[in-house]
Amino acid sequence: MHGLSTVDTIRRNDLFEKAWGYHSFNLHALAMLAEQYPTASVWDSAMLQRTIDLISNLKYQLKVFYNDYGYSYNPAGIENAYALEVFGGDQHDQRRWVEKQLNLCYDSEENLLINGTPDPATHAARIYELTYLPNIEIELTSEDDSGPIVTDRISR
Repeated sequence: MHGLSTVDTIRRNDLFEKAWGYHSFNLHALAMLAEQYPTASVWDSAMLQRTIDLISNLKYQLKVFYNDYGYSYNPAGIENAYALEVFGGDQHDQRRWVEKQLNLCYDSEENLLINGTPDPATHAARIYELTYLPNIEIELTSEDDSGPIVTDRISR
């Protein structure tokens, strides 16, 4: 068996990077399904729980922070907060994810989710995802963001 070509290796690595950025997008979709079909047996599976637990993982938080498909492309902070809401996560962690998203991407002068995104129109529109969340008191800062770590309870 031959190894992967250089082009195949690059494509494979690009796909893995995209997957890190799209994890929250997929969790958001699963959470929407769980709300519509709450008795489906899949919601109790160990595999789904591991998928949800990944958002507390240090590697995930680093990957989504530095990823082209993370906060600035998919509103990962809002999507992860919604997944935690539906699948029984801690409201403190929900708040931290939303704060991270808004502190990174919300333009308070324009009142739009447009900072640092390659697609301002789409990203601005995706602020609607906040409507899936309960009222959560958050704190927006004008200071530089504290970096990639979101949750206090990090798993490795």
